Amino acid sequence: MASGEFWNDTQATFPEDITINPYLLTTDSTHLTNFSGDKKVKPLVLASGHMRKKIRAKPSSHAWLPCGMLPEGKFPKLEFKSPAQAKLLPGILARRLYHLCMRHILQPLILYATIPKKMVDSEGLVRKEILRLAAYPCDLPEQSLICCLAPNCCTCCTAGTCQLGGSNTCKSRSGSDILSAIHSIRRKFPDAETWKFAMEAKNIGLNGVEEPWWIDFPETDICKAVCPDVLHGLHKAFTDHCATWNTNIISKLELDSRFRRLPKWPGFRHFTGGISKISQWSGKEHQDLQQSFLTVIAGAVPPEAVRATRAELDFIYLAQYQSHTDSTLL
Repeated sequence: MASGEFWNDTQATFPEDITINPYLLTTDSTHLTNFSGDKKVKPLVLASGHMRKKIRAKPSSHAWLPCGMLPEGKFPKLEFKSPAQAKLLPGILARRLYHLCMRHILQPLILYATIPKKMVDSEGLVRKEILRLAAYPCDLPEQSLICCLAPNCCTCCTAGTCQLGGSNTCKSRSGSDILSAIHSIRRKFPDAETWKFAMEAKNIGLNGVEEPWWIDFPETDICKAVCPDVLHGLHKAFTDHCATWNTNIISKLELDSRFRRLPKWPGFRHFTGGISKISQWSGKEHQDLQQSFLTVIAGAVPPEAVRATRAELDFIYLAQYQSHTDSTLL
């Protein structure tokens, strides 16, 4: 769904006077209280795919429309039959609550997924538009929650937790496959309660949700719509994994010393105090780290680690291209 060819083929299925308006959705857990209460909420925001990426990326442009606040309840007052239920059932209920709220908020979009709606474009012209979900960028836990999958299960293929990183090719996963698996559990256990249904779903890699919000959008394959965002999928992943692996080889003291010895240069951030004491990274700081990290570790780690780090950095920069050709994809 990220290619222009896909949207051109989809547009060809409609009459010439109807335009597809691909929209984007995103959610992320946000703390409401930092010192007491431990309250969280998921803001749901929407943006049109007709807007340029650089416009959507600017907070001052107000390109993202707030649609609602999704609660993250812990259900502390419920009584459970066993310690196992008291430990797992609140999370199962929270996931079901998320999908229930999403179905309620997105209900107005169901009609306009098949029936055109008159909308005003950027030039002031009125057009008939069909609304289709183009992408749902989010971090990995959100992807599993949206696709009703157990943690660490791949949203693109049927690989389980133990198969991730393997060399074997797995069958691709689709939203219809997930719905078929959910329906098979209900057919096998028609009278199963929430706990029983969730335990059976867990055995086949699902998270216990019975009615996903995207069941009302049959024209959308949710497994192709969800995608990692740049901050979590690229920048934060590099800092949390690749940078940590190299730090374990060099040691924090030596790595900080190497960063401090780098000469100051215009356009490059100088980490005067090193990087080990930084607890909260911004997107710009992640990018500044990637600019000089390969230079810092050169000569201090084995050549294999340098090549692996360079390969990941190459992928991070290639993944941020606005468009790709056959040569960049090979």
